[in-house]
Amino acid sequence: MLACITTDMMRVAHKISDVVYELHQTDKKKAKVESIIEQTCQSDEQCESKLESEIEEWKQFCSVRISLVAKRDKMQAQVYVVLLFLIFFT
Repeated sequence: MLACITTDMMRVAHKISDVVYELHQTDKKKAKVESIIEQTCQSDEQCESKLESEIEEWKQFCSVRISLVAKRDKMQAQVYVVLLFLIFFT
């Protein structure tokens, strides 16, 4: 049973690392778009109309980021529960 739980934990930990990588990549893309928006808006006060697609893209990255953070947190909680199980019942 312990080997099965350990294998399952390793599988979940690997999935968490994948989500963390996706989160990092999303943050990089979001920062790049955010930089473009900030640079353009510093020199032009009517920038929103010119940057509609970039602003929409930035909003999408924010939405993806929120989903990934929630997914990561849920998976980390699952690992925590399994660790508690191992500590108290083995």
